[in-house]
Amino acid sequence: MISRLSRADEGELRALLATDPVTYCFPCAILDERGIGSGQVLFHGLRQGGALKAAVAIIGKARLAVPIGGEKKEQQELGKALRGQIRGVIGRRDLADSLWEAGGTEEPWLVHAHRLYRITAEDMGPWTAPGLRLATASDLPEVLPYAAAMQEEETGRDPLAEDPAGYRDRTAARIDAGRLYVLEEDGEVVFQVAMGAVGSFGAQLEGVYTPPIFRGLGYASQGLGQLCRTQLSRLPRLTLTVNEANREAVALYRKLGFVQGAAFRMIRAD
Repeated sequence: MISRLSRADEGELRALLATDPVTYCFPCAILDERGIGSGQVLFHGLRQGGALKAAVAIIGKARLAVPIGGEKKEQQELGKALRGQIRGVIGRRDLADSLWEAGGTEEPWLVHAHRLYRITAEDMGPWTAPGLRLATASDLPEVLPYAAAMQEEETGRDPLAEDPAGYRDRTAARIDAGRLYVLEEDGEVVFQVAMGAVGSFGAQLEGVYTPPIFRGLGYASQGLGQLCRTQLSRLPRLTLTVNEANREAVALYRKLGFVQGAAFRMIRAD
């Protein structure tokens, strides 16, 4: 049986997430931040013999689906039940592919092989940057085009060209929420990174970006190393996903102490 999950199901959902706290760090953080019944994220579950075997989180207006638990066949069943309700997928590669194959109805414009990486306090290297700070509203004119450039490098699409007002508002909201960090050199932003969703399993890092003219100078190592050092004093782990074709980013994360995790898939059709 497949149904939308409610607060009565939250304990079972958390138990399913806890089977792999690293792989499911992101959906757990979404659950912690937004709740199971908020409407900002919809959780659907598949039950067999009364027990919750697999689930899917569908996040926000983008309808990004995250598969949770089960095997390929369970995610295929969920995909069939949710067909037409999802416009993208990110998650463990075998589960994400099965979910999209059964539930996607549009031709995706992006299909990337990603890899999950995680870091804990025990994994950290020596890199620090005491000058790393939270971005403020006055930084928006500088960090906004950098955030958009990162998205364009990753996806081939410029969010400022497609939705300038919306993307500006989302970036400003990230600053207001205390999620965006910057490193400056001589008054210029040379590196930026964002904290995504934060929960009991840890947090997801996003928007790791060094402007091209400042690359190769160690700013990313210093800035990201400092953020990891600060955040891992209060969180059990940090995770991120990276396009496997981005060898420079992979090398950076490995140098900093990030450990390779599950193969992921990113699919976008929105």
